[in-house]
Amino acid sequence: MKGALVLVTLTALVVAGCSSNPSTTVPSPPGPTYADGAPGSLVDSSRFSTADMRIGKLGGESHRITYRSTSGVDGSPTVVTGSVFTPPGLAPEGGWNIVAYGHGTTGMLEDCAPSMYPHLIGNAGPVAALVNNGYVVVMPDYQGLGSDGPHPYLEPRTVGFNMIDSVRATRELVPDTSARWAAFGGSQGGQASWAANELQQSYGAGLDLVGAVALAPAANMSGLATDAFLRALTPEQLPLMQFAVNSLAQVYPDIVLSDYLHGDVLANNDALLQCAGTALETRNQLAESIVADDVAPSSPESAQVLADRLTQWSLPLAPGGPGNTTGSGVGASPMLVVQGDEDNLVRWTWTLDAVRRACERGDVIDWRLRPGEGHGDLDTVAAFAWMADRFAAEPVADSCTSLVGPSGAEALPEATSMDSTEPANPVDAGLDSEPNGEL
Repeated sequence: MKGALVLVTLTALVVAGCSSNPSTTVPSPPGPTYADGAPGSLVDSSRFSTADMRIGKLGGESHRITYRSTSGVDGSPTVVTGSVFTPPGLAPEGGWNIVAYGHGTTGMLEDCAPSMYPHLIGNAGPVAALVNNGYVVVMPDYQGLGSDGPHPYLEPRTVGFNMIDSVRATRELVPDTSARWAAFGGSQGGQASWAANELQQSYGAGLDLVGAVALAPAANMSGLATDAFLRALTPEQLPLMQFAVNSLAQVYPDIVLSDYLHGDVLANNDALLQCAGTALETRNQLAESIVADDVAPSSPESAQVLADRLTQWSLPLAPGGPGNTTGSGVGASPMLVVQGDEDNLVRWTWTLDAVRRACERGDVIDWRLRPGEGHGDLDTVAAFAWMADRFAAEPVADSCTSLVGPSGAEALPEATSMDSTEPANPVDAGLDSEPNGEL
């Protein structure tokens, strides 16, 4: 699965497939309009007849969907888009198991939605592999991507709600599905998977979450603030900082763009948010020219404000907040967290800190640090086997016993390699076939 779940530089977007306008083919006739206003209820569905051939050749069905969900910012009702893919043939006894696949960062604007593109902005390979392994797959676009935006990028509750509700919508669209599901995602999608696991008990009534996979998750990005102030961001993190500031500024009045963005980045801020057509080419060119001074907090005080806001948007979730009003939520199911020790975008120490804090709450986490791997080349094939074991109710390894308490307070875990077992019947050009084209 190398390169399949990527949060990389903007230039990769051109290579990977968001380099053209959204699909302009004539859409299939719209599906029925659904009256039920509950979270997870379908608003609309239509055939996704232009879906990537790697998915289409499997012989199942593909749909675009619109469904109801909840804002993680203020708890208000929202409408979210996504896509659903079903294997061919009859469902197994008990119904198809569902995998909610969380994609990595694609952008913040409405036309940055994977479901608007046949190739799913580079996610077609992983989706095809999941379908080929016998899962019904739903990929939420996330609030504000494909629907009224902008998207609250890096806010975890929103993507967690969107993931849970996408499973509800899938069960309405595909009646022969089970209530059993797994969350699976990388980068921002890893954040979504992790958040869904924490929100399941308070928000996911009627669904049975068996496990969550979080690959290089954007679990706690508060370190961006200090590193930006010290001009210590990596080249991969420079455009990420521009996205994060824009997202926070749309929610919090104390995040003022000019306190964090300067020079050409501030002058070209809108252009740096674009996702489609020639505007994307311009965005990529501008992103390559970002330097540390362009995205540095103007003062120690502004750096602290940014760090505090990013901490509020970190995992594990802070007590309270929409969908979690009774306090901090313990993960409903075991979770696999995989990180490369050469990740230049999400630092592995940030992820380990989040893992330890979740362990202290009582989560069951299988933590795996991959030596010599980064964000875009993280080998995650064994995550398939881990997820299959959760559906089979096999025992799960728990790293938390060695990460918390006196024995784990000082020592860092040794880097561990994952089982190299291939997923059953992997699709041709499956998980290692292409980068996601994600930021």
